[in-house]
Amino acid sequence: MTWIIPFKGRGLSGPVNQNFLYQEKNVYVMDNHRAALWCWLRHIKENSNLDGLFHIDRHFDALQGDIDSWIRQSSCIKDLDIHAYLLKEDKDCGEKSVLLYRWDNYLSIFLALYGSKVSNCYFATHNDGDEPKHNFIEYVCPWEIPDNLDYWMKKGSWIVNVDLDYFFYDTGNEEFHLLYSDRYIADIFNKLKILLDCGSISVLTVCFSPECCGSWENSEYVWDIAQRCLDIEIQLGLR
Repeated sequence: MTWIIPFKGRGLSGPVNQNFLYQEKNVYVMDNHRAALWCWLRHIKENSNLDGLFHIDRHFDALQGDIDSWIRQSSCIKDLDIHAYLLKEDKDCGEKSVLLYRWDNYLSIFLALYGSKVSNCYFATHNDGDEPKHNFIEYVCPWEIPDNLDYWMKKGSWIVNVDLDYFFYDTGNEEFHLLYSDRYIADIFNKLKILLDCGSISVLTVCFSPECCGSWENSEYVWDIAQRCLDIEIQLGLR
């Protein structure tokens, strides 16, 4: 177990703030999803293909925006350590100190750079944001996931990317509530544990996204269910 970014406290995550990044074997847990791209690249071999990417998230995280510029500036991305990655600035942006890798574009950058290595893409989202670009994308419904994960990923290797905000909905009054039952959440993470143990998942990234879940408390509630299933225990410190 490794604290790649030691826990800084339950502060704002937003588009670019990274309050923690934790690794246990090939499982990475973070508060801001922007670090996921860096984590995936540690498990991708130059001459190997991936059977698929499975993205479970309220958002697509695939902003197209200035994708050509982002790709050009990412030519040496695999050589960056985590600190250089997180601090890399968007030099083509007109404003100063704008970071290149954010919570809304890390996935579009990954698909642009490495999409040819990925045979299949499955997306379970709330359809928020720009749709991803890939030759094969299948959109799945929530009720399909627990019973079909092991079928979809029956052979490795896969990247699985989970944002805990998928399990919440916003009432529109700045109130967030769980959209799914504790049992549903546990069923998904129990299946992911089985797939991790059998080697079908090359790397699993899990993100708290506290603002998009309504609070750190909400995120940690779901993570508590998830970590019991995954047999991982993270101590974030007292509130």
